[in-house]
Amino acid sequence: MVSIKPGFTGQTFDDSTWAKFAHIKTFQTQYHHLSFQIDGGVRWENLARLIKTGLDLIVVGSLLFNSENYQTVMQKNALLN
Repeated sequence: MVSIKPGFTGQTFDDSTWAKFAHIKTFQTQYHHLSFQIDGGVRWENLARLIKTGLDLIVVGSLLFNSENYQTVMQKNALLN
Protein backbone atom coordinates (compact mmCIF):
# COMPACT_ATOMS: atom_id res chain seq x y z
CA MET A 1 0.00 0.00 0.00
CA VAL A 2 1.29 3.46 -0.82
CA SER A 3 0.47 6.08 1.80
CA ILE A 4 1.58 9.10 -0.22
CA LYS A 5 1.10 10.42 -3.74
CA PRO A 6 3.62 8.39 -5.77
CA GLY A 7 6.65 10.06 -7.24
CA PHE A 8 8.34 12.20 -4.62
CA THR A 9 10.37 11.24 -1.58
CA GLY A 10 9.88 12.80 1.84
CA GLN A 11 6.12 13.31 1.59
CA THR A 12 3.75 13.41 4.54
CA PHE A 13 1.76 10.30 5.41
CA ASP A 14 -1.78 10.47 3.99
CA ASP A 15 -4.08 10.04 7.00
CA SER A 16 -6.81 8.54 4.81
CA THR A 17 -4.59 5.45 4.68
CA TRP A 18 -5.57 4.49 8.24
CA ALA A 19 -9.10 3.67 7.09
CA LYS A 20 -7.73 1.17 4.55
CA PHE A 21 -6.19 -1.09 7.17
CA ALA A 22 -9.50 -2.78 8.08
CA HIS A 23 -9.87 -3.73 4.42
CA ILE A 24 -6.31 -5.03 4.32
CA LYS A 25 -6.99 -7.16 7.41
CA THR A 26 -9.83 -8.85 5.51
CA PHE A 27 -7.44 -9.76 2.70
CA GLN A 28 -4.85 -11.05 5.16
CA THR A 29 -7.44 -13.35 6.67
CA GLN A 30 -8.60 -14.68 3.31
CA TYR A 31 -5.26 -14.83 1.50
CA HIS A 32 -2.61 -16.01 3.95
CA HIS A 33 0.01 -16.37 1.21
CA LEU A 34 -0.02 -12.63 0.39
CA SER A 35 2.29 -10.16 2.09
CA PHE A 36 1.21 -6.62 2.83
CA GLN A 37 3.51 -3.65 3.14
CA ILE A 38 3.32 0.10 3.35
CA ASP A 39 5.58 2.65 1.75
CA GLY A 40 5.56 6.40 2.15
CA GLY A 41 5.38 8.97 4.88
CA VAL A 42 6.68 6.72 7.64
CA ARG A 43 7.94 8.85 10.52
CA TRP A 44 8.69 8.28 14.20
CA GLU A 45 5.30 9.82 14.96
CA ASN A 46 3.38 7.07 13.12
CA LEU A 47 5.79 4.12 13.16
CA ALA A 48 4.55 2.46 16.37
CA ARG A 49 0.95 2.68 15.17
CA LEU A 50 1.92 1.23 11.79
CA ILE A 51 3.67 -1.69 13.49
CA LYS A 52 0.49 -2.42 15.45
CA THR A 53 -1.50 -2.82 12.21
CA GLY A 54 0.23 -6.15 11.57
CA LEU A 55 1.64 -5.31 8.15
CA ASP A 56 4.38 -7.64 6.95
CA LEU A 57 6.76 -4.87 5.90
CA ILE A 58 7.06 -1.15 6.59
CA VAL A 59 9.38 0.79 4.29
CA VAL A 60 11.31 3.40 6.29
CA GLY A 61 13.14 5.05 3.40
CA SER A 62 13.25 8.74 4.31
CA LEU A 63 13.18 7.99 8.02
CA LEU A 64 16.39 6.04 7.63
CA PHE A 65 18.18 7.96 4.91
CA ASN A 66 17.47 11.42 6.34
CA SER A 67 18.88 10.43 9.71
CA GLU A 68 22.38 11.26 10.85
CA ASN A 69 23.03 7.76 12.17
CA TYR A 70 21.51 4.71 10.44
CA GLN A 71 22.45 2.41 13.30
CA THR A 72 20.49 4.50 15.82
CA VAL A 73 17.41 4.39 13.60
CA MET A 74 17.64 0.65 13.24
CA GLN A 75 18.10 0.17 16.98
CA LYS A 76 15.08 2.37 17.78
CA ASN A 77 13.04 0.51 15.18
CA ALA A 78 14.01 -2.85 16.73
CA LEU A 79 12.75 -1.63 20.10
CA LEU A 80 9.36 -0.84 18.58
CA ASN A 81 8.97 -4.38 17.29
